[in-house]
Amino acid sequence: ELAMPLGTIKTHNRNCINDLRNYLKI
Repeated sequence: ELAMPLGTIKTHNRNCINDLRNYLKI
């Protein structure tokens, strides 16, 4: 289930953080 490579997780986390930043920039 959470057998994703660390690189994929890091990229996913970065994308989530960017989405949050964009969302909070209303």
